[in-house]
Amino acid sequence: MKFAFGTVACPHWTHERVASFVRESGYDGVELRTFLDTPERIVCEPALTGGRKLREMFADAGAAVSSLATSVSFDEAILPPVIGRAVIDTEKSVRACQRAVTLADDIGIPTVRVFGFAVPKFDNRTRTVRRIGQRARLAVDRADKRGVRIAFENGGDFQTASDVAELIQATGTHPLVGACYAPAVGAGGGDDVAAAIDTLGSKLWMVRLTDSKNNTPCALGDGDAGVEESVRALAESGFNGWVVFDWPRVWMPELGEPEDVLRRSAERLHEWLGASHSASRENDATREAVSA
Repeated sequence: MKFAFGTVACPHWTHERVASFVRESGYDGVELRTFLDTPERIVCEPALTGGRKLREMFADAGAAVSSLATSVSFDEAILPPVIGRAVIDTEKSVRACQRAVTLADDIGIPTVRVFGFAVPKFDNRTRTVRRIGQRARLAVDRADKRGVRIAFENGGDFQTASDVAELIQATGTHPLVGACYAPAVGAGGGDDVAAAIDTLGSKLWMVRLTDSKNNTPCALGDGDAGVEESVRALAESGFNGWVVFDWPRVWMPELGEPEDVLRRSAERLHEWLGASHSASRENDATREAVSA
């Protein structure tokens, strides 16, 4: 598996600083966060920089970009059920997802992270799941030529691996639709990590890790979220996708500077997986150097 950190941890950094920090801190890549409609929220907003420039910048630094994180969700209700289709913008989320897909493609990012999120008040789960699936499918169909994948993350009223699998099924199990699983969120819904990994199977493309102590986000392994057990379960399953460490300083500036937390989290990840992962990273780096 490959390790990345999300730029929600360092919203005040430039892209240049992000790119240089990736390799020197022990990560394989980075997840870029975009706010699309309010791009001025963070300095390292990919929507404000040319895609080709970012692609070259991260490639030159030897840092992969694992994914593009968004707030896109497809859950907005259509109320009243019939008339609402005429007065409500029913495809706003579809267009937002398409913008994110275009941005990801320009930069060379393989996956866009989205949400199903919630069952609106006065609606029901069956209609909501169907609507989320239809909108996600529409977004994928219109962007299919770009080949960028969409990963549903568990959250809101869709906390568990089974919930995410249900959303994927609602798209017709489209080959470009998969899952990003957050074990801490799944635990809140009663998930067992090993069982969740098995439930999502080949559709599990990404895992988002967080840890906290006394309800405050912290470095991986410093809290009580059972992160080490999650990483070991992933390793035992043969998972070879991206594991993204999420430390939400963008919403909690009181957390302070991120360097130490990011470095310690990378060290823990390598420590938990041992020498085999370090050797794998060295082999990957050698292959990249030879191919270059």
